[in-house]
Amino acid sequence: MGGGTAARQAGATERSGQRTAASQTEARQAGATERSGQRAQTQQTRAEERTERQGQRQGGMTERTDARQQGQTERTQARANAAQNISGNWDGYHHYDDHDDDWGYALAGAAIGATAGYIAGAATAAPTYVTVLPCSPSMVTAGGVSYYGCGGTWYNRTYVNGGVSYIVVPAPPGY
Repeated sequence: MGGGTAARQAGATERSGQRTAASQTEARQAGATERSGQRAQTQQTRAEERTERQGQRQGGMTERTDARQQGQTERTQARANAAQNISGNWDGYHHYDDHDDDWGYALAGAAIGATAGYIAGAATAAPTYVTVLPCSPSMVTAGGVSYYGCGGTWYNRTYVNGGVSYIVVPAPPGY
């Protein structure tokens, strides 16, 4: 009897050890599954945050580009309006208005001076581009190149960012 009891106790101890090992393995597997789920959730959250930041950067770039283009359009239109006002109201000597006041001459002189200064500065500064010519130009072809003349300023047609623009250039030969 004593040997049978010892064998039963040894068997019970062995079975208890097996149950403990199985329980530990199951707990490890459950922990690994939970950690794997947490990693997947963290990766998904990070990907969503990256996408959101990228969208914010793209939106900011679009807003800045739109603001630059709007400013360029406004400046071009202001120059065109100024050139049209000057050419429409002056023949170089007389103001075509019934009012002979000194303010008209002073303002027109300032506008002409500003335009001449702008044109002179354009010759020495970085290239000047416009998207709309300030007049109905006279077109001259010289050496296979088309020139567009507006009130003493000459332009060549070019493309900037896929759109038609005009660049200020020296007068064509003979003009």
